[in-house]
Amino acid sequence: MTTAKEYCTHAKRCFVRAQETDSEELRQASLAMASYWMDAAMRTECLGDSRVELEGRLPSPEDCQSAS
Repeated sequence: MTTAKEYCTHAKRCFVRAQETDSEELRQASLAMASYWMDAAMRTECLGDSRVELEGRLPSPEDCQSAS
């Protein structure tokens, strides 16, 4: 099972990506992914449940790493 700490790590990568990009579209997408991962961390920490409702495709940790 993925831990809240791991989800927070994914979120931090997305926050960094949002800060580093010059593209407003990529910034918004990275912030949306960071929000998803923080919500998953909160649910895991507080509820023991990492399932999060999200429209469309679920982001993966690689989404924040590979977007250049």
